[in-house]
Amino acid sequence: PGFSFESNLKPLSMKKIMITIGILAAVPLAGLAQTAVLNKALEQEPEIIVVKENSRNPLLRIRAEKIFNDLHCDVENVKWYEDKNGYFAYYTHEGNRGHTYFNKKGRLMYDAIAYQEKSLAPNLRDWVKSTFYNDYRITNVLEVRGFGHKVHFVQITDGRTWKNLKLQDGEMQIVREFLAR
Repeated sequence: PGFSFESNLKPLSMKKIMITIGILAAVPLAGLAQTAVLNKALEQEPEIIVVKENSRNPLLRIRAEKIFNDLHCDVENVKWYEDKNGYFAYYTHEGNRGHTYFNKKGRLMYDAIAYQEKSLAPNLRDWVKSTFYNDYRITNVLEVRGFGHKVHFVQITDGRTWKNLKLQDGEMQIVREFLAR
């Protein structure tokens, strides 16, 4: 609702960050067969410490929390963590697991949520199904938002092969393709 991602980074740097986020987001999708498995993976506690009242700078954490609350007014089970690089908020929204990352200055870097086909926007679902993959079933979706961009990583299968697709800015790419075991 009227929220925009802040950034003082140069466009080239933002592109590198979005590519890195995309690669990192696509790797976990490669081996997962069902959304339940993906959601279970997101439920695992990260190897970072819980933010305490005496954390590094409470004003930066408060800044991150305010931005998070403006962005996500209807989420549940929010848990905050911090590490040397910044702050993380893990949450659930309509049964789906998500996380948001803020740098150590409390600036929003990205927000990601995993969900099933039924939560994918109908126009994107139709685009995936009608382009080449009408015989494929959508098994997982990971939506990543950051720096004014939104990327959907969609995993599809026909029972024999798996494909990880990247949907961004009106383009669809096959990120990874492999045979089912």
